[in-house]
Amino acid sequence: MANKKLKKKNAKLPPKKTSMSFSAVAKVIKYSFISLLILGSVGVSAYYGSNVFKQFLSKPIASVAIEGDFFYMSKETVSDIINRHVQGSFIRKSLHEMQQQIQANPWVDSVILRRQWPDKLQVSIVEQKPIAQWGDSGFVNYRGELIKVEGSNLIDDLPVLWGSDANAMSIMKQYQVLSQAISPYGMNIVELEENQLGIWTLQLDNEWKLLAGRTNVVKKVQQLMQMLAENKISQQSQINTIDMRYENGLAIKWEQEEQHAKQLKSVELDHAE
Repeated sequence: MANKKLKKKNAKLPPKKTSMSFSAVAKVIKYSFISLLILGSVGVSAYYGSNVFKQFLSKPIASVAIEGDFFYMSKETVSDIINRHVQGSFIRKSLHEMQQQIQANPWVDSVILRRQWPDKLQVSIVEQKPIAQWGDSGFVNYRGELIKVEGSNLIDDLPVLWGSDANAMSIMKQYQVLSQAISPYGMNIVELEENQLGIWTLQLDNEWKLLAGRTNVVKKVQQLMQMLAENKISQQSQINTIDMRYENGLAIKWEQEEQHAKQLKSVELDHAE
């Protein structure tokens, strides 16, 4: 009896469809055709777009705009480099070479070259900003990078840093920290040197010379400023040199002593003659 019911139930199930309907096939064909059209359009656009771009790059330059503030180099220097490249057709390789040649100028911090439709070249220059002289061979910027140029006396009001080129960045950082330590007292660093032995020497704008030694340089200078704040030393004192290389305390050479020593030396030379 159960078998008869099962056979009867199975007989009522509709047959499974094994093939796609006409409407489904039409949809597949429709979407395939649309996809082919899209791909074809993209290909055509890429082809013509590439040709337009090539034509744009090869189009002669009609005008050049040079932007930037020029304090240490002339705009004519940049123009001369550009004029050597902008002759006839202009291609991407020339753009790269031009950028490299402009960037090679030590006064150039960064340069950006842009083509503007249809035939204009825009050149944006950012000059280096020196914040100190580097010995007698150039300048140094705020990042501690050297600017090797001739005629370093172009800027006379900058402090002078001395030391090894390899230590330029650390010397610049030391200068910035020490300047912050003494500036509240109305004093400025005229010269800062780290010699080959690692000994630091500061020359201040009040004509004081500070011998700070190799270690704890900032701490020693801060302690000296504290003595100024407590009126243990006066900024108006006729001091020639302050030697802070001692573990506890410091030694002061007064200007009168220096003048007296020079007078003695002069007398000795006169007698020697």
